[in-house]
Amino acid sequence: MRRHAATSCCSIQQVLLRWGLQQGMSTIPKSVHADRIKSNMDIFDWSLPAEDMAVLSSLPVQVGAALGPAYWRGPGTWCLTSSF
Repeated sequence: MRRHAATSCCSIQQVLLRWGLQQGMSTIPKSVHADRIKSNMDIFDWSLPAEDMAVLSSLPVQVGAALGPAYWRGPGTWCLTSSF
C-alpha cells in the first residue's frame, strides 16, 4: 500500500478505498474533516494496477459486518472471526 501510495501521490487510505471500489465492495469511510472527505472522493479518476490489486487481495482483511467482525478471503469468501 505504501509503495503504491508513494509512487502515485495518493494516501494509503485512498489506495484501500480504491481497492474496495475495484473489488465491487461498498465502503463507508468516516470523517468529519472537510479535507479528508474530499480526499476520500478523489479515487474515481485513477485505478490500481493489476499487480497491486493482486498483492492487496492476497492480504487477510478484517472488516466489520452485520454478523460481527469477519475476514474477507476473496470474492464470495467470508470467514467470521468466531470460526477461528
